[in-house]
Amino acid sequence: MKNKHSDKIPIQRGVVWILLSVMLISGSAVLAFLYYRHIKELYGRDAKYRIVALVQTTPEKETLKTSYLAELLDLSIDKPTNLYRFNAGDARSKLLANPLIKEAKVKKIRPGTVYIDYILRKPVAFLTDYTNTAVDAEGVLFPVKPFFTPKKWPDIYLGLEDSADRPHPDKIWGTSLKSKQTELALSLLDYITKYCSSEKSRLQRIDVSQAYASSCGQRQIVIVMEDRIEQKINGRMALCILPRILRLGTDNYLQGLANYLVLRDHLMQRMIQNLDEQTVIKQKPIVIDLRLSQLAFIRS
Repeated sequence: MKNKHSDKIPIQRGVVWILLSVMLISGSAVLAFLYYRHIKELYGRDAKYRIVALVQTTPEKETLKTSYLAELLDLSIDKPTNLYRFNAGDARSKLLANPLIKEAKVKKIRPGTVYIDYILRKPVAFLTDYTNTAVDAEGVLFPVKPFFTPKKWPDIYLGLEDSADRPHPDKIWGTSLKSKQTELALSLLDYITKYCSSEKSRLQRIDVSQAYASSCGQRQIVIVMEDRIEQKINGRMALCILPRILRLGTDNYLQGLANYLVLRDHLMQRMIQNLDEQTVIKQKPIVIDLRLSQLAFIRS
């Protein structure tokens, strides 16, 4: 008679072998981990692996000073850090916490080099609600000086001093503004840069502080443009600078800008006819109210 338990013996032996194999593999993994920690500890005390160089790359023309990056990563010549005690992941987090840096990668290169590849935020305008503050296309705020060389970026004014949600001046850098005024200003900036600006016509300022005013009479967007005309007069080049202050409606500002482009060409032609022999002529600003459709009120 066949033993009813005989068919279970091979299965039980197989389980034992599997358990022994798992224990051997686990033991090998533990030994490997302990050996790795031992080697890392040895290298962590070896002066040969002290960080002595910081290499940076960026696709931007503007770069941060290497000493500034070292300060962000708590690296110092006086108190050298061992490469094996340096955490690249923590270093990347420190870089990304800086309002100037949009993207960053950190790599350790033996025996003693830290390599950083990063992308800086690109200023698109000054935010005049605060001092020394630029804004990028995503609405993130960051300092201008001493990191960027002076450029002719336009000004954006949101009127935040009248807002209860105005960020504190000491805590604004690195924040992303999400207000209706910010979205409107950045949308206007993008549109004017693409379709209204040129070498002869430069955007100077966007003011959306009254774009959503409760009073219809006060509700407006103010755009400041500067047009330039160069004309040869009696063999000499004359430059005429024409400041324009545009008052646009919040609901129809694109139509207002289109009307201004047509009107601008007409105004420039009139100015060319009136140029005299002066080398540089700067007119007083004229105000062009384009809030009403198909109408333009001009006041000099």
